[in-house]
Amino acid sequence: MTRRLTVLSLFLLISFMGSAQQTPSQAGPTGVFRADITNTVGTPLPSKIVLEPKENVGQTVTIPAPKGTAEAKVPPGKYRAFVSVYDWDLPIVVAVKEIEIKPNDQEYMIENVPEASSTKRKLRDFDLDHDLVLDRVEEEIGTDAKDPASYPGAVPIPFEDVVLSDKPGWYRGDLHVRSKHGGGQESVGDLIKRAEKAGLDFIAITDRDTVEACKDPAIRSSKKVVVIPAMEWGDDKNGVALIYGPRTIPELTEDRIDAQGVVYRVQGQGGVFAIGHPCFPTSPWQRGLSYVNAIEVWCRSWSDVPPLALENLAKELTFRDKNGKLVYALALAASTARLSANGQAEMFWDIEMNRGLKAAPIGGSLSSSPKVPMGQPVTYVYAEKKSVAGILDGLRRGRTYVTRSPDGPKVTFQADVLANGTIDVNISGIIPVGADTQFYVNVLGAKNKKVELLENGRPAVTKVIESDNFLMRTVRRPNGRSVYRVRVTDAPAKRGPDAFTDLEVLALTGAIYAEEILFLKEGTDPLDLWVRIQNKTLPPLYIDPSQRSPDGRPIVHVDKNAPSPYEGQFTPPPGEPVKTIQPQWQY
Repeated sequence: MTRRLTVLSLFLLISFMGSAQQTPSQAGPTGVFRADITNTVGTPLPSKIVLEPKENVGQTVTIPAPKGTAEAKVPPGKYRAFVSVYDWDLPIVVAVKEIEIKPNDQEYMIENVPEASSTKRKLRDFDLDHDLVLDRVEEEIGTDAKDPASYPGAVPIPFEDVVLSDKPGWYRGDLHVRSKHGGGQESVGDLIKRAEKAGLDFIAITDRDTVEACKDPAIRSSKKVVVIPAMEWGDDKNGVALIYGPRTIPELTEDRIDAQGVVYRVQGQGGVFAIGHPCFPTSPWQRGLSYVNAIEVWCRSWSDVPPLALENLAKELTFRDKNGKLVYALALAASTARLSANGQAEMFWDIEMNRGLKAAPIGGSLSSSPKVPMGQPVTYVYAEKKSVAGILDGLRRGRTYVTRSPDGPKVTFQADVLANGTIDVNISGIIPVGADTQFYVNVLGAKNKKVELLENGRPAVTKVIESDNFLMRTVRRPNGRSVYRVRVTDAPAKRGPDAFTDLEVLALTGAIYAEEILFLKEGTDPLDLWVRIQNKTLPPLYIDPSQRSPDGRPIVHVDKNAPSPYEGQFTPPPGEPVKTIQPQWQY
């Protein structure tokens, strides 16, 4: 299979190539550390070496080795050396060694990585628990190679999942609040009491770069509110992420390619990695990460946060193509007039979804004191249970919508493929290209406002909401890969040249995606269907729309008795049904 290089991942790769040349400088007595990292046939491997001092004496030293070799002056002492090799966009630990640096002496490390010699497998294929450490290394060190929260150097986070309700449904909460442990004024207990008073089902205490709130005894005190272990990760220069449900403390790094490893490990542990308020002018998102789970498209009041200006972005983000057009989504949003920071975040989200990202919309109040109301906006998550695990699962699946407050509009968004009277998918579901699909949009509590069905970020259908229980039906036939979502809007509260926006958003939903998938009639055995992909006819295949690979591609099931579809050409038997598809990815 061929990995599709997205704009976000391209920015990530370019940033790594430009930033990995730095070497540490040390004052005082030093020794020299040298390293040579290759595969078994001597090919240099882009790497980094992290030297952690033994017994917490001294500072951690990070030594880049973008060409497989490194040399650096290091303070004397005993260290634990973690050697990571970059597997395209991920740093994979390939060795952990005990070393000692002596004054005015040299320590030389030669590391041959046999797993990097394979031409058919990637390094990550030898890391089955997705914790960024080779299984072989974990076996050598003694950590659990089947547990993504067990790896060399892991610092665990307390995690207790209490089920407050076993009923599936839409639960509402605030995914961005702060306690006194990290920039806020209130204790964890006071935050929980305020969430209960606001009628919320869950909150995430996202203190900046700390998980101390997760250790607070009050986090397990509520019988009404689920408190999700979380943190705000990053800095104002490069932007912040919201990490929900990590099992170990994420590494803090400014290096964008190492940050992609944080995304991978968090997701491997069952957590959720979300981009936080990407267009806030004080902390724009400039990390360029791929495959994130969610984007905070709404933080604080929709129209009151000033927009991000193009000149506030790093120079590489303002790159233009040969026609003079901006390339990166953040720059396109920052260059668009009459949008608040949240309006820009919505545009950023739309652009990235149109380019292939599947990310849930979330919102948060960023409340750090009682003066800032909690749950404004509020995020609804469809969960099988009212619990930490249930909310995290709903977030990972993209089953979300955001509304301005607990008493704001409630929205249901569903699709009926073939318009035959049967609901087939809800928010975050996938429908086939080329089939008439009837969308159902139900809006509660927004009489006289407007509801829009957006197709690829642009309004396709707009109607005035005539009652407080309004149902809109509309049929669309997607001609290619498309993204559909719903938005409830009103005239802006502020008007005139000083207003940031011409549109007030009251609610917005996650997306329903149109993809090149097979939609089989009831009673059809998927393995009885032959598939023609472009110019190749393949043996019986089935593309399950509910299953996706980590980078969003469909998972193809093949009859175990049939030859591999990559081994040659096949002709279906006479009379067998054939389905032709034209995918936008490569198999």
